Amino acid sequence: MITKALIVYYSLGGKTKKAAEAVAVGIQEEGIEVILKSAPEANADDLINCDILVIGTPDYFSYMAGGMKDFFDRCWHVRNRVAGKYYAAFVTCGGVGYAIISVVTLCRRNEFRRITRPMVIATPLHKKELDRLRLFGKRIASNARLLKAPSTLSHIRNSILHDLGNRIRKVLSYLYRL
Repeated sequence: MITKALIVYYSLGGKTKKAAEAVAVGIQEEGIEVILKSAPEANADDLINCDILVIGTPDYFSYMAGGMKDFFDRCWHVRNRVAGKYYAAFVTCGGVGYAIISVVTLCRRNEFRRITRPMVIATPLHKKELDRLRLFGKRIASNARLLKAPSTLSHIRNSILHDLGNRIRKVLSYLYRL
């Protein structure tokens, strides 16, 4: 059963933080515990201990914020332990919101599973946009009820495959040196 959502956001001006808080309200209204952290505060342990990851970032020149990319970089070493987790993503922007592509790409590289369609939300954030974000959170939570948390077996399988890949690389490296 899915019981804990981690919302990681990056915000300089406060808009994406406000958006993340609205998503958190929607998730909490559906009975799922929410941990809300800025990207510099969040770490790999937070990611390991959640059932759902929600990513929120501003669109900076059609790419995610550097602080959000830093979060993904700092958690890369646990990718085999978190593969199969569910994720959702939103981008705040004043334009088109192409940054969502970079977020989705990194989530796929980490082998996360999408729980709902990503959301691009225009700023400034008025009541209408905040209501949409709250409903986005409710949709994440309601979809979570239909799913189950990734099994321990998938984590074991990913760990075994990772070890096997390392051993194969070592053997091939040795053979090519001969």
